[in-house]
Amino acid sequence: MISNVDEVIDACLNRMKDLAEGGNYTACASLASDLTMISYRFDYESGMLLSEVVGDAFGQVDHTLRMRVVDENYQNKVREELKLHLDGVLQSYKKDNKNDLFNALMKIRSTATRLYHYGFELPRSEEADALDGGDG
Repeated sequence: MISNVDEVIDACLNRMKDLAEGGNYTACASLASDLTMISYRFDYESGMLLSEVVGDAFGQVDHTLRMRVVDENYQNKVREELKLHLDGVLQSYKKDNKNDLFNALMKIRSTATRLYHYGFELPRSEEADALDGGDG
């Protein structure tokens, strides 16, 4: 049984790592949304910050991978970076000094942003073309 908000956050972040390893970024973003609500209910500001940043980043990664044809090597690189930086969040969010948490969140956000901009150079996916009615 979970007895406090830190245990909930630990469980959610560890689950996100597992989901990210499998490339299920949609589920990661959804889990982050749940974590935002839990953090809000506990009035836990660090939890709100980390869940909002992580949720937005996972949502962007998911969108980019659905809309662009990203080679497997780059996808693997993104996956490994996200897992590494989630470890950093896990190790730092409980600390009074939030510098390490900020750095880990910055790395997660920048990983998603780099993928997004990298995607501009790549062909559109079939899903993206289908959403546009094939006009891409």
